[in-house]
Amino acid sequence: MITAKTYRGQITRTTSEENERVLGLKYEKSRDIVALYDLFQIDLLLHGNYVTLEYRLHPEPFREEKLMPHDFANLAGYAEVRGSQEFLVDNMNFLKFLDNHVGWFFHLNVTYNHAPDRG
Repeated sequence: MITAKTYRGQITRTTSEENERVLGLKYEKSRDIVALYDLFQIDLLLHGNYVTLEYRLHPEPFREEKLMPHDFANLAGYAEVRGSQEFLVDNMNFLKFLDNHVGWFFHLNVTYNHAPDRG
């Protein structure tokens, strides 16, 4: 079964339950901040470790009418969370990449699957 999710907001820093500084996502139109590694870890457990990511980063908030499919970068493969600092997708640490964009706005579409896409 394939599950699709969208995450939107601003990349920020937050504190984990272990009092560690980690990357967070401040949801759009909300004050809620969630640790990104927690979010990905839970969704991987529930929906599968094979993912396709389509993401867009921008220093200013997005205007929905201006987002086009060609504006998104893509990453796909087997995913796993290793601690609070690593979200590996096909051996690329996506959290480390996002760490260079703290304060930026983020739009992420994720497709989760329990098996590789044979597409």
